[in-house]
Amino acid sequence: MLSELRGGLFGPGRPARSHGEGMGSEAVFRGRIYGSTTVGERGQLVVPAEARKDFGFEVGEKIIVMAHGMGVLLLRADVVAQMVQDSMNRLADLERKISETSDQTEPRRE
Repeated sequence: MLSELRGGLFGPGRPARSHGEGMGSEAVFRGRIYGSTTVGERGQLVVPAEARKDFGFEVGEKIIVMAHGMGVLLLRADVVAQMVQDSMNRLADLERKISETSDQTEPRRE
């Protein structure tokens, strides 16, 4: 984990993944530092403009805040919904494959 932290934060940026649909075409870099922000009196944070642009955060858009390690993870709500849908689809595929495998194998009778 420490080597990943060193490589991600202090080494050259490595593409973590490409943006999904509607998120632009540039690559997202793992461990990229966009700057810093200060928590305001009402608990608000300002996300740096370049990060908003890279991740497609628009004014008024719903952002999901999740615990992640020793910090927080900010994800667009539509991205989280797509991740959940993709996971459900993969689970349904797995369930179908398990069912097909079970149907093809006869239980041994002793």
